[in-house]
Amino acid sequence: MRGRGILALCALAVAIAPGAAYGQGDNARYELANDCWAMKSKSNGKFLAKAGTGYRTSGGTPAEGEPLYLKPTELGKYLLYTRGREFVGASNGKAQTAAQPSEATIWTIDGTAGALKLVNGGTGLGLAGDEAVLVDSGAAESFSFEKASNCSPYPEIETNVSGTPSSNPIPYNETRGFADFHMHMMAFEYFGGGFHCGKPWDRFGVEYALVDCPDHGPGGAGAAAENAFSSGGTTPTHDTVGWPTFNYWPKYNSYTHELSYYKWTERAWASGLRLYVNLLVDNAPLCEVYPVGRRNSCNEMDSVRLQAKRLRELEGYIDAQAGGPGKGYLRIVEDPFEARRVINQGKLAVIMGIEISKLFDCGIYNDQPDPGCDTKSIDRQLDEVYRMGVRGMEIVNKYDNALSGVAGDSGSAGVVTGTGNKYETGDFFDLKTCTDEDTDRGPTSTPGTEQDQIFGATLNLFLPGGTAPVYPPGPVCNTKGLTVLGEHLVRRMIEKGMMIDPDHMSVLARRQLLNITESKNYSGVLTSHSWSTNDAYRRIANAGGAQAPYAGNSTSFAKEWKERKAMANSRYLFGMGYGADANGLGAQGAPRKDAAKNPVKYPFKSFDGAVTIDKQQSGSRVYDINKDGVAHYGLYADWVEDLRMIAGQEIVDDMAKGAESYLQTWERAVGIPGPGCRSARGKFTKDGLFGLKLNRGPDDTLRASGQPATRQGRTWTWCVDGNRNTKSRAAATYTPEGTVALVSSNAKGHRAKRVEVGSKARGKVLRRSTRKFGRGVLISRNRKGAKTVYGLRKGRVSYIAVATRSASKNKKTLAGYLKVAGLR
Repeated sequence: MRGRGILALCALAVAIAPGAAYGQGDNARYELANDCWAMKSKSNGKFLAKAGTGYRTSGGTPAEGEPLYLKPTELGKYLLYTRGREFVGASNGKAQTAAQPSEATIWTIDGTAGALKLVNGGTGLGLAGDEAVLVDSGAAESFSFEKASNCSPYPEIETNVSGTPSSNPIPYNETRGFADFHMHMMAFEYFGGGFHCGKPWDRFGVEYALVDCPDHGPGGAGAAAENAFSSGGTTPTHDTVGWPTFNYWPKYNSYTHELSYYKWTERAWASGLRLYVNLLVDNAPLCEVYPVGRRNSCNEMDSVRLQAKRLRELEGYIDAQAGGPGKGYLRIVEDPFEARRVINQGKLAVIMGIEISKLFDCGIYNDQPDPGCDTKSIDRQLDEVYRMGVRGMEIVNKYDNALSGVAGDSGSAGVVTGTGNKYETGDFFDLKTCTDEDTDRGPTSTPGTEQDQIFGATLNLFLPGGTAPVYPPGPVCNTKGLTVLGEHLVRRMIEKGMMIDPDHMSVLARRQLLNITESKNYSGVLTSHSWSTNDAYRRIANAGGAQAPYAGNSTSFAKEWKERKAMANSRYLFGMGYGADANGLGAQGAPRKDAAKNPVKYPFKSFDGAVTIDKQQSGSRVYDINKDGVAHYGLYADWVEDLRMIAGQEIVDDMAKGAESYLQTWERAVGIPGPGCRSARGKFTKDGLFGLKLNRGPDDTLRASGQPATRQGRTWTWCVDGNRNTKSRAAATYTPEGTVALVSSNAKGHRAKRVEVGSKARGKVLRRSTRKFGRGVLISRNRKGAKTVYGLRKGRVSYIAVATRSASKNKKTLAGYLKVAGLR
């Protein structure tokens, strides 16, 4: 096994009290994950022990058995890793030691606690007998697993975060945490699968996940793209060793190597990341012209399907590491209500999206849509990806398609992508000089931003040569806008409540799209990585859309945060996401130039104080944001702290609302009315006020009453119209189980029967229909059903409420609900 000499880099041998009785419950086979065990035969009471190169059962204590570290390869399947850093495999009809992991070293474990059976993945045979022989799986012997000591831990990357990440026991509460609107964690499959080196996980672990591309040859000499644009073409080779030294990669400006290994992402999650949008991404021309290691289809929709499958596999793998289905830190979500519950559980909500140039196979050639691209095909494939879990999309990426014109790239990269457009569509970009405030990115002889140059440099290496047209002087605009087919798709996305990201669209197409969303009062729009223009940013903000500048370096992000905050619409919650574009040929943040004057100091606390974050160690490499920048995704934890160093606590507070801002936008997209004040004239009924009804759950309350002003504790509040009600609130207070038990208001003009808030406390109606129910509280006399409650203060009615029978069953219970509602 590679890297056997790195024991000092792993944790010390696992030392758990031996002989402890193992596991109860239905998850017994999952709970073995990443722990040290001895296997006890149920038939003879002896423990599996090593015998030469094989195994047999002998001895009656765990100490006499072979201590095995169980490393999951997926849910319910394990590598049995020995103290000698080898594997229990299968050969010649028996369990045998193997030096390297393979199918023959993977064991499926099934059964119940105390009676678990092992079936070998390479042979399909089960383990049985004193001599550890392989038999038909139906005849496999049962084993119990008892805690052992002195295992060799399986090599893995550290998160270097201590403490328990924050969670919220109330699943429908407002969330806190960071949000990445633009992430490409499955990009290891794009461009045919041979362009990107490394991947976010491997069933055999980090030593197999974080390796260079095998087709790149000695010293990486065959990695033309990497060697060209990561070293400026001055170095024809690069250090190809990933784990455990990481001498060359990952780094902030290495664009073909893995940045989001699942333990690095875990570090970001533990430090406050609570939501990210995983965009399934590809580019057919790059796939077709890149000469190295292609193993996948170059059809972009095929790649979308493959990457969606891989994302589900990653979710299962992380669950397996954590001990069972649903136990991992990452959950794929499909609606904002599920996302809210997941985040409040303290987990990372992942939303699937798409960013490709030929969406739904709707390319264009010589101004004609590709064969088969029509409204029926669009509807069919939109339904397909929706069933897959996709909930957001960019309609275009790098080239014009049958749906929309594209924004293009700036600088010299724009010339190259124009050639790519010719390759893909039969035409160069059709650009004109324009005088508007907002323009597309124009090709010139001068360099553009890092976002632009990387993609263009890659294309330039492999596209067929040719002469580009003479583009008009800038600023320029693409003459192609939103097509009839594109408009059809936008309207269908609105019907499905999907998130629409117009970042890569031409200015003309983006304006046409926003005209449609605004005509529908649709909030489900966002900008994910600074590829739109100021006009669009303002319109998206005014519509209640979500905002995320391109992450990049901390200095430029802080500048853009200020600009976006100035555009915010006060009606909606302002929270700031970021768009990392990790693994998507987007440059990550370089070390801050003045970091020596005001460096991030390790260790530091997370934004909420829940965890302590130290320098991240991967193998023998230790990373420091001050020197390395955002070398991999785990350093976004450090990047946020760097933002605090240069822009203060305010920027971190706004970013901590990033996940909530996205969720509220998504809620509005799926039909939840936006925030707004309730009328100052309202009458309580026996079950509530306006759309606030007793016994409803949070989701139904949202649908009926719209988004509240606050969602703190077990009480949601809504503002009330009128100058005399500036501090008044209508509210719904939930039971611990999550149904409304109390609807209340302290707003002038709200009444029950003929009693208004502010009325004198000695009115006839109150005297005849209520009784005292604690200090300053009157309650209706009816014996059955909900009760009307009146709060008294200084001789007047200070609030009115209706309470369920259970919430008003006695004075103490009602007083508790009134306290939770903030009424006493």
